[in-house]
Amino acid sequence: MQAIKRLKRRFIALAMVSLTILLAFIVTGMNIMNYNDVVSDADARLDVLEQTEIKGGDQSLRISATATDLTRSSSLEKAVRADRA
Repeated sequence: MQAIKRLKRRFIALAMVSLTILLAFIVTGMNIMNYNDVVSDADARLDVLEQTEIKGGDQSLRISATATDLTRSSSLEKAVRADRA
């Protein structure tokens, strides 16, 4: 009887450790994907800022045609990817 209790405890401990490792991999993968999205969004915004030119006295902006209709980050990323291709 004592051996069965010990095996049950070992099994439960092994299952908990396995689940913890699996969840750690999942969370790490999500964080890596989020980091890549944030970096690509920042790069795309910097590309738009690079295309933008501020004129002197009237402080009007001259924006290239591809950047005028970009309001969401997803459309911004699509435009930058298309521009790079």
